[in-house]
Amino acid sequence: MDRSEKETYRSELVRLQEKASKLLDAERNYTRELNPLKESRDTGDYGKATVDLEMDLLSQEAIGHILAQTEQALRKIESGTYGICDRCKREIHRGRLRALPYTPLCVECQEKMERGGEK
Repeated sequence: MDRSEKETYRSELVRLQEKASKLLDAERNYTRELNPLKESRDTGDYGKATVDLEMDLLSQEAIGHILAQTEQALRKIESGTYGICDRCKREIHRGRLRALPYTPLCVECQEKMERGGEK
């Protein structure tokens, strides 16, 4: 991967990092300020509020995961290992990096992990 390509990926990762960070902050503030459990009046309301809160927390977890992967990818650019699969150490296809610039795995290793539950 040449210097220009790395810079393009770095710019995209920084943009994603900023977006994910802002979104995560907004989600956390929403959950903190508008916690649906505070407003629950009866068991039906409480049940719905619990489900709503669970969905908010799952969303925050997903965004946090993307943010962590994005930050890791930026560190890999700095160390010169960006675009290399964490498992098999082969180069990750450019199309995959364009779609998911923060991905740590090539398609083959991702599929193996998903099929077998391997980490």
